[in-house]
Amino acid sequence: KAKKGDKKKKPQQQKGRQTRTKQVLHVVEPTEMPRQELEKFTARLREELDRERSERNRTAIERDKITQFWEISKQQVEETCALLRQKERELEDAVERQEMEMQLYRQKVKHLMFEYNAKQSDAQQETAAVINAQTEGARKEVKEILNENSTLKAQMRLKQLESEDMIKSLKNQHETEMTSLRQDFIQQAEELEQRLAKKEAEIRADLETQRVCEIHATEERKNLHIRQLEMAHD
Repeated sequence: KAKKGDKKKKPQQQKGRQTRTKQVLHVVEPTEMPRQELEKFTARLREELDRERSERNRTAIERDKITQFWEISKQQVEETCALLRQKERELEDAVERQEMEMQLYRQKVKHLMFEYNAKQSDAQQETAAVINAQTEGARKEVKEILNENSTLKAQMRLKQLESEDMIKSLKNQHETEMTSLRQDFIQQAEELEQRLAKKEAEIRADLETQRVCEIHATEERKNLHIRQLEMAHD
């Protein structure tokens, strides 16, 4: 915004200065001036050109400062966005690890259940063949397997609950961090906008002050030149 405003003002100021310079030049032709007046007139023109160059240099320096400030703020915003993406990837990795662990645990339980079913089938066949001799041993073995199965199921349930709690905790932590980062980002963006608006207002005020001072100075020089010419004619 500041740059567009400068672009709109500069052509008007340059046009105004060119018009005033032309008006001064058309008061008296340089060929009609005495040598001393011509030298003074030339010196004033050089001063005007030097002042114009100095003003352009100051404007360019301010524009470069604003551009540099904007680039730094843009880099800070990009770093904040990168941090947000990193946190999201960390959460995704944690959830993926938990899913893999649960998958392995399910496979282990499935394998144990298969062994249990196989042992139970073998026990039933042996019991049918030698029911009187091995009844007590078969019952103990089945009981142990059932106890082991119950223990594994309880452990699996506990592991599942722990995994769910961990995932829930990670999600809550991620949401909290994301909320904090978003708030920081919004605050930084608002502060950046306020600083840019303030800087733009200061630059506009400085340029307006310089323009008014320059107009007054030019008018005074023009009036002085006219009075000098009138006195010279008298």
